[in-house]
Amino acid sequence: MFWNKTQETISGKKLEELQLKKLRFLLKSVSKHPFYKRYKDVQLNKLSDLQKISFTSKKDIQRYPNLDFFNSPLKDIVDIHSTTGTTSKPIFVGYTKKDLETWSELTARVLVAGGLAKQDLAQNMLGYGLFNGGLAMHKGAEKIGATIVPSSNGNTLRQINLIIDLGVTAVISSPSYVLHIIDVADKHARDIKNSKLKTGFLTGETWTENMRREIESGLNIKSYDNYGQTEVFGPGIAYECQQQKGMHVSEDHFLVEVINPKTKEVLSPGEKGELVFTSLTKQGFPVIRFRTGDISKILEEKCPCGRTFRRIQKITGRTDDLLTINGNKIFPSQIEDLLGDEKYATYNYEVIIEQKNHKDELTMLIETPHLLRKHPKEILIIEEEMAERMKASMSVNVKVKLLKPGAISCYPGKKKRVIDKRKE
Repeated sequence: MFWNKTQETISGKKLEELQLKKLRFLLKSVSKHPFYKRYKDVQLNKLSDLQKISFTSKKDIQRYPNLDFFNSPLKDIVDIHSTTGTTSKPIFVGYTKKDLETWSELTARVLVAGGLAKQDLAQNMLGYGLFNGGLAMHKGAEKIGATIVPSSNGNTLRQINLIIDLGVTAVISSPSYVLHIIDVADKHARDIKNSKLKTGFLTGETWTENMRREIESGLNIKSYDNYGQTEVFGPGIAYECQQQKGMHVSEDHFLVEVINPKTKEVLSPGEKGELVFTSLTKQGFPVIRFRTGDISKILEEKCPCGRTFRRIQKITGRTDDLLTINGNKIFPSQIEDLLGDEKYATYNYEVIIEQKNHKDELTMLIETPHLLRKHPKEILIIEEEMAERMKASMSVNVKVKLLKPGAISCYPGKKKRVIDKRKE
């Protein structure tokens, strides 16, 4: 299914011509921008000439107070959102009226690619505050003409009742919150698996294929990943089609590169590295060669769905999420893959890292619904066996502590999984 088939199936030559035209216009439009004006006279004869321009980092943006990175006067800004501040100081991002129209187009593509149609009833469980996910996906569903239940986040049992009682056919949420909904529904004997739900559009955090399988089995749905980055635009940058084999980048609005995060060398398609985006059409807050910190790779193979936009692989981690434990390097996504193979584990977990006697210690706090009838000695054995399996896979000493459901706070939006006390 397509929202804008003409654009989503544009030929490669036409796409390159369009991208180059938009890129040249972008450089003209930032002629007075406090950071990008230095590039206004850069000659662009081909798309690869973009490499004449330096990368933009989060720190580059944060050097400008509050709204000073905007490219449009405040009188033309109609919406302001911000990053979550999960890893650093929040960044405020402005949107013009035209930006919001573009955003609606982008998120409509996301939803239609996963099968959402006018007759669907979509429950949006993303936040509607400064986090831009809720509003962005709302606008896309609205553009399609689907009926929206703007339940926002929190009050999980009420969310479940709305899904069942109203006959909701699609949910929009973060993946970890959907897993929490499955657990709560089971606890309260609410038969959510046999509701009218068909589809889930999940965003806001990285999630593994094991998590997808658990979500799809627990709700009897198909679930689709989509990629957003507030500084670049927000949800709608890239999206899965019904093939579920990578996310199509809306390349008529974004240029995507993958670089080696250490050397900054631009990598070839198929090589894994850090995603870098240039927003070709954003007016209020454009970014040029923005380093996202997200780890992925470009997939150049043609997709059976017919879209010509290149795809990026599911995000596997972040450059700033890389954990170094006694010299060993681990991404949280590796931990999530291991949890998917554990009978007594769920995906609501926290990683605590401490340093004692000059050695790093890693403790896994993991919720599980399977402890009620277990003797403390049995639980201890399960914890020790799980820790040994994790140690064998990650080459890191691990302590495992299994907890009852609800012991770890579950946030409907992006959750910080790693608590590194070595930095305190």
